[in-house]
Amino acid sequence: MKKKVGRLKLEEKLFAPCFSPVIVRHNAETALAFKFKVMSYVKIWIHAVWTVKNREPVISQEKKKILFEHIHKNALEKEILMEVVCGYNNHVHCLFRLKNDQTIEKVMQLIKGESSFWFNKNTDNHPKLIWQKEHFAVSVSESQVNAV
Repeated sequence: MKKKVGRLKLEEKLFAPCFSPVIVRHNAETALAFKFKVMSYVKIWIHAVWTVKNREPVISQEKKKILFEHIHKNALEKEILMEVVCGYNNHVHCLFRLKNDQTIEKVMQLIKGESSFWFNKNTDNHPKLIWQKEHFAVSVSESQVNAV
């Protein structure tokens, strides 16, 4: 029994942030169990860029603001931590933070797919807005977020 108590002390020190010891009584014996306290924290900033198909200048100056505001609003509704959206008439830049259950691929799919659908449905833009399949994404250091 002393061995287990000694081990408990060691494990408490080693795993204190991750585990809290719980004494469980089972069949008149005392067993040691650890109850996980999982708290994932992810703070990865991503600078992403994607372009209009064939780099055509499809997004006019007056529609650019409407599109970028929509992308930002839609991202926040989908729990994408979007910080900035900007760009030009043929491509978009954005800065967002990944959450622990998100991937760059999934975030880009949600942003690009919905935004082109919404833009084509709600504006009289010709030619239609179609994004290239590819995108560029790079992580940004916390200290450089304001510079992006």
